[in-house]
Amino acid sequence: MLDWVLDIISFELFTIIILVLTFVIGYYCWVMESTVFQKLNELEKKALEAYSEIQDRKAECKQLENIVTQLEGNLIFNEDKNNKKLGCPKEYTSGVDIH
Repeated sequence: MLDWVLDIISFELFTIIILVLTFVIGYYCWVMESTVFQKLNELEKKALEAYSEIQDRKAECKQLENIVTQLEGNLIFNEDKNNKKLGCPKEYTSGVDIH
């Protein structure tokens, strides 16, 4: 009879240990999961900020390209205008940079 009681007590103790370990492991996994998701959210925010900055830089580059195009057009116009004032034929001055 004593063996039967000890078997029941050891089984219940084993069951309690398994339940406690299950809850401890579950809590650890829950904490780790929330930490991982928090880190992922932080990385997502940083990625969105970087993407936004890249888009801003692209817009700035496009504006600079437009300005350069306008300046090049003005330079060609001014070169032609100056050549006409000096009486130089275009074939003698084409391709010459005016600084």
